[in-house]
Amino acid sequence: MQIKTLHVKNFRSIVDQELSLLRLTALIGRNNVGKSSFLQALRMFYEPLACKSEHFYDRNTSDPIQIIVTYDGLSDLESQQLGEYVVDGEVKVKKEFQTPDNKGEYYGCCLRNPAFAAFRNAKKDQERRAAYDELRSDYPTLARYANKDSALEQLSAWEAQNPGQCSRVWDDGIDLSSPVKDATKINLTKFTRLILVPAVLDASTEVTSSKGTLAEIIALAAEAVMPQPERIADLKRETQTRYNEVLASASPELSKMESELNTVLSRYGRNSKIKLEWDTQDVIKVKDPRPEVQILADKYATSVDQAGHGSQRALIMALLQYRVQAQLKQERQKSAGERQSILIAIEEPELYQHPLALHSLGQTFKQLTADSGSGDQLQVIYTTHSPLLVDPIDLENLRILRKIPAELNKPPQTEITMVDMTQVMDHLFPEVERTTERKCSRRYIPS
Repeated sequence: MQIKTLHVKNFRSIVDQELSLLRLTALIGRNNVGKSSFLQALRMFYEPLACKSEHFYDRNTSDPIQIIVTYDGLSDLESQQLGEYVVDGEVKVKKEFQTPDNKGEYYGCCLRNPAFAAFRNAKKDQERRAAYDELRSDYPTLARYANKDSALEQLSAWEAQNPGQCSRVWDDGIDLSSPVKDATKINLTKFTRLILVPAVLDASTEVTSSKGTLAEIIALAAEAVMPQPERIADLKRETQTRYNEVLASASPELSKMESELNTVLSRYGRNSKIKLEWDTQDVIKVKDPRPEVQILADKYATSVDQAGHGSQRALIMALLQYRVQAQLKQERQKSAGERQSILIAIEEPELYQHPLALHSLGQTFKQLTADSGSGDQLQVIYTTHSPLLVDPIDLENLRILRKIPAELNKPPQTEITMVDMTQVMDHLFPEVERTTERKCSRRYIPS
């Protein structure tokens, strides 16, 4: 599965805009038009982040923030597991933030018969039974009421067989939380994943932090060469058994320790005693190795935090590319239905990079997404001001953003516009005649 559209409402400068995504999508436009807001909306959707009042357009918290993602290209297994949430070959998931300081709620779109709402909304079993019995008079094919679960199965089966008599509704039976909060809900984390590389990503911090983006990228890439999990589990069991044997030999001394402590304690209170119980289960922990990354320049090794911004940013891109290639190598060994889709969102990949490196990076993006078959499900979306990361031949991959006036006393709003070459040139080279730099760079985009 992959993302078909990203629909954002009331978030930052985006009042109500739908962004269509392909395998490779580039967002272009001048500064402060909302390009990064779409990437941050994806982050808010995928991660358990609390929204703030400034996230609401014009700080209007009376209207909720809604981030709606539509997935298509589902495998047979994904369609089977997502069940009633697959409508016309697509899955639509909404995350809604009603107020500031909350982490949002997920909802899935499905086809429902409005007449069944009374049963689904009933709180008590007696109410459900009465509502179901009333439904049977209008829907005689429904079996007799046995319990809540069997009745729901009857109603869902009817809706699956009669989609034309159903309407699209939102319900809370789908989730994207990790770890899973509610086992009764369908969780999308095994199907889709976001890797976000923001413009302000500090390579030195990210490499050394165990929770950093790059630490995650390295760890995930290393899975391709790490020992199989079964071997690690066997090692833990063997070590735990040996550990228990060592403790068993010390058991008399441990028991003696309890007795001696009680003797000392009795001097302070005759009615007080302690009982020592030693927890020896699951005490052996095996951690994955953590890399110590250095950058070599002219045969001299230096720590990441001492390297230049260009080298740091290049490290980010190199690790990202390696992680993706390693992931795809692993994923191709799985069946199509078991593969997790990967969405890579990069903010201004051209930062601190030499023009020749940018041309190579642009080709890498195209290659990674072109090599992604129907089962690999790799997507890349990035924001850019660089003409070297924009291919005029692939206008369908470009999305131009701009700001438009709003109502009186309201901030300007982000708008996605149609793409043509004149607009592309205008947004990549806004100061056309003022610098020779533009005249030199223009040769990268043929007329």
